[in-house]
Amino acid sequence: MAIDKIQSESINLADNFAFTGTVSGVPGGLTEADMWNKKGGDQTISGDTTTTVNGWSRVNGAGYGKLGTGLSESSGVFSFGATGIYLINSGITFSDNGNNNYLNNQIHVTTNNSSYGVVSQQTAYVNADASETRVTAAFNQYILDVTDTSNVKFKIRVFGQNAFTIDIDTDRASTFVSAIKLGDT
Repeated sequence: MAIDKIQSESINLADNFAFTGTVSGVPGGLTEADMWNKKGGDQTISGDTTTTVNGWSRVNGAGYGKLGTGLSESSGVFSFGATGIYLINSGITFSDNGNNNYLNNQIHVTTNNSSYGVVSQQTAYVNADASETRVTAAFNQYILDVTDTSNVKFKIRVFGQNAFTIDIDTDRASTFVSAIKLGDT
């Protein structure tokens, strides 16, 4: 009987209060989302060298939608239009003639607009067979706190022990990068 009385009073209390104000500090949904893909042809990468992927352009395919300011890019370096916590995604399609056993997709970050370091790396393994070209891909992601849009930036870099190619399709995003703002910093 005591439980019934508590439940009854709780309901009555809730019925007696009406909310007429506004709520602050509650996220209202995603405000930034952008995607870029590699254009301008395949990029040949020298062996035993960590190389920045270049030749990016904003996706413009059917139905593409961007939220907010989005990213900007210069010489393979991506900058943010707004501060916040971002999910960065990178997909690289590799083409290799069997000289490499593995190929790395790396996300490099700077927080001082100067010194970059690897924060995330994924590896694609290639079945070595020099008799034919093999295609493989590596998908990578990282959550980055962008506290200052002038200093926090990222770039996509790749590595293989021997020469290889970053393979692109001209009509779809086969090598791409995206950034989605998850919330405020």
